[in-house]
Amino acid sequence: MNLESLYSPLTDHEIEWKVQTCGKNSNGFWCLIVPYIQARAAMDRFDKAFGPLNWKVNYTFMQEGVVCHLSVYDPDKKDWIMKEDGAERTD
Repeated sequence: MNLESLYSPLTDHEIEWKVQTCGKNSNGFWCLIVPYIQARAAMDRFDKAFGPLNWKVNYTFMQEGVVCHLSVYDPDKKDWIMKEDGAERTD
């Protein structure tokens, strides 16, 4: 395992930007631009940290949103460790 690769700062080519919202007020036009990463950037880091065969991801889609189940194989315990989290549906 190479867990250090998970903690290293994101590189410029891993970070992308998108316009979240924009508008006009009494001061003129404004725009909120937010950073994000594509799923491929996260997958590349997991491949580097655990190897391409030692992690997996599953999604549960529900009417209210989605839950991501992320599992990593622990060779010392010879078992899969899973974490999960969810989010409401958005545009």
